[in-house]
Amino acid sequence: MLRQSAARCSILVASALAGTACIPYHRTEPLSPPVVGSIWYSDNAPASGMLVAVVGSNWRHPCRDATRWVTTDQQGHFEVPASYVQTRWLLILPPMERFFSVFDVCVGRDSSSLTAAYTGRALLSGGEPADTVRCILWAAGGSPQQSCAGRSQQSVHTSGSWTTATSNGFYRLLVPTDDSRAQEARLQWVQRLDGDGERVVDSLALPLAPKPLQIDRAELHTSAESTCVIVRSAGGKAHWYSNPQVVATILDLGPPGHATPRPRCGRS
Repeated sequence: MLRQSAARCSILVASALAGTACIPYHRTEPLSPPVVGSIWYSDNAPASGMLVAVVGSNWRHPCRDATRWVTTDQQGHFEVPASYVQTRWLLILPPMERFFSVFDVCVGRDSSSLTAAYTGRALLSGGEPADTVRCILWAAGGSPQQSCAGRSQQSVHTSGSWTTATSNGFYRLLVPTDDSRAQEARLQWVQRLDGDGERVVDSLALPLAPKPLQIDRAELHTSAESTCVIVRSAGGKAHWYSNPQVVATILDLGPPGHATPRPRCGRS
């Protein structure tokens, strides 16, 4: 009886191992297209001298494998050539066909402070045009944050317009990355200056759920009449028996410093 039980266990283990199988597969695959863009501070000053690296996305150890990087110039601009990775194994069981790779754009003041700021995708067939990324550095609760907008991800939203007797501008919403654990998003009133310049004239912190797990919605919604900002996030449970904590902010926007709470906005 003991021998039968041992044999049965051996069969189950072998069956489990047989459910996943790999074969040696040496091939160079695209990791990312060329990535070009710029980095700015929240007051619209260019962030010169920042390090920018492109690495394979790794949620356990983000940016750990960065081995080379470029530095932003005096205008905050950067350009990272296309990247490639050596694939050594091919998963054949279960049968899964891959069409793209996932990469992170990491930003930091030095190699030890690189933080994932943008996640992009690259087709394995290659030949994609450059992914243009603009990142804005800001702070929430004393902790540095990065928000980026590019082809695959939008953490910087701009929309609408405001006007006063002496100036005019637009609204900008900065959304933290999912893994930053930030407790707020940031709304800015940005003034348009002569010569295509910009200046932040006011800002407002928008609270997120405690222990934020996911930002369900974050956008600026502009209609013919007005612009609203909508931020909805879900956080960790207060108790094991309770539902996830949800925080929703909906504001009707006006001139700098004017934001009126609303029960709904546009298509919300």
